Order: sequence, then C-alpha cells, then structure tokens
Amino acid sequence: MKPGGSLCTVLATMFRFKSEQRWRKFDFQNPSRKDLNVQMMMEIESALMTAEIIRSPCVFIRPDVDKATANKVKDIVSNHQGEICDDEEDATHIIYPTVDPLEEEYARPVFRRGNHVLVHWYYLPDSHDTWSQTELPVEVPESANWECTRAEPWRVTATWALDLPQYNEWMNEEDYEVDAAGKKKVHKLRLSVDDLIPGTEPSSKAKKSKRKRSPSPPPQKHGKRKSRSSKRRDNDGEDEEDNASRDNTDTAPTPEIERTTETPAAAPVVPEPAPVTEAPATPAPAMDVHDDSQGKHSDSNTQETHY
Repeated sequence: MKPGGSLCTVLATMFRFKSEQRWRKFDFQNPSRKDLNVQMMMEIESALMTAEIIRSPCVFIRPDVDKATANKVKDIVSNHQGEICDDEEDATHIIYPTVDPLEEEYARPVFRRGNHVLVHWYYLPDSHDTWSQTELPVEVPESANWECTRAEPWRVTATWALDLPQYNEWMNEEDYEVDAAGKKKVHKLRLSVDDLIPGTEPSSKAKKSKRKRSPSPPPQKHGKRKSRSSKRRDNDGEDEEDNASRDNTDTAPTPEIERTTETPAAAPVVPEPAPVTEAPATPAPAMDVHDDSQGKHSDSNTQETHY
C-alpha cells in the first residue's frame, strides 16, 4: 500500500465515515445499517474518482452498430453513471457490433499467489473471480496490473454494455475486446474446459484399440468319390423319406381341427311355455225375492176376481 493509492484512499474514506457516524466497529451484517453502508460505498467511489484512480466510462458508439442496439447501450451507460461522447478521441470505450464468443473461451488466470491462482471466468464480472490450486498449462504471472488508466481506449463489442444490467457491475473489457476491424481478439492466457480438468486428453489423441483377427476354420477333408449306383441308392432313399414325411404332414390334422371335432355343438335352448292361469268363474246373479213375492201376490188377486 502506497500513500495516495487505491487501497489507501478506500481505507481513509471508510475510517472517516466511521468516525462521523460514531461507530465502534464496521458491521455489514446488521440490517439497520444497510442504508449507511451503501452511503459509505458511494463516498468511496466518489473519493476514487476524485483521486483519478478510477474513471467513469466515456463510451463512443460506432456508426456500424445498428440503431436499436445503440439506443440500448446509451440507456444502460447513462443509468450507470457513464457518459456518451461524440468524439472517438475522447472515449475510454469504443463500441463495435456484437461478435459471437469463441468456443475455447472458458477462463484465464489473473496472477499467482503462492500455490493459489486467481481465475477469472469469461463473461462474468471480476467479483466472480475465484482462487484455485489447479495446475495450469500456461505460465501464470506473479502480479497483475490494476491501473485503470490506458493510453488507448478499449475496443469492445456492444455485449460489454448489454451484459451490465444482469450483474449491476461493469464487465471485464478483456472478455469482449476486438481489434480495429471488429474481429474478436484471442487472449494469450485463454483456457478451455479441457485445460482446467487435469488428466484429460483430446479425443483425437486417443489411441484406437486394435481388433484381434478371429482364427480361420480348419480345412475340411474331402472323401472319396462314390459310385453312380451308390449315389442313385442314396437319392432314392432320400426321395422316399421326403415323400413319407410329406404324406404325414398332409394327413396329420391340425390341433384346431381336432379341437373342433371333439367339442360337440351346443343344442339350442327352447324356452318353456308360460303356465296358463284359469280365469275365476263369474258368480250367478242373485234372485230378487221381493219381485217373486209380488208376482205370487198378483196371481192370487187375479184368481179372486174370477171367482
């Protein structure tokens, strides 16, 4: 740490803010101090920019970038305290059209510290860098250059700004760097997935297993020639056996036919007639006794008149 450097500026701003708030210690896990901690971070950023240790990006968009992409880049840069400049000479970043990433771009080492190596993952911000003890096939530098000032501006694709809202952090320029013609640059410390996995070999270097030749069959011995009469006898015997087997196959009944012949046909079921019920006899009408008596009475009266 040197006086006036980046780390000195950060620590001086933090302890000054702590004394102003009368804190006994820094506490980044207390929810009640969330707003004050964010305010302290903003003051640290302002102090670094005042000391010209960091600089807000000044972006120049080339004319060959399509209009829709250019408008998105302008909105993203302005929302994250960046600047849009009209002159390429004043820009810190020159935006080129988007370019497809290379398949071999997976990670790259930043620097070594003892047995550990700080690894940067492509198309992720620097806050996602991790320490690793893996042996790498490239020569890792012992230190890294953290100076933000450059003599020449960064030439990056538009994806450098389009990926910013996803992580809310300025992306690493080396992941998106292109040349003056807009062609993707290849980093000298670029690593692929196979380079990070120890003991792996490309599929093209794998040895092909040799196939063993199967042994050839032993040669067959030819017998003596038979006479014509013996050949005829053999042929006649074979013909008789074929005819006998053919006759047996023709006359042999199939299992389905045997099953149908053995099973008798079911007799039709005749429904029984319904029993006839006799209707009840109707009773004879009752004789009227009163009418008979009247008839007898009338007869007696007629007899009396005659006498």
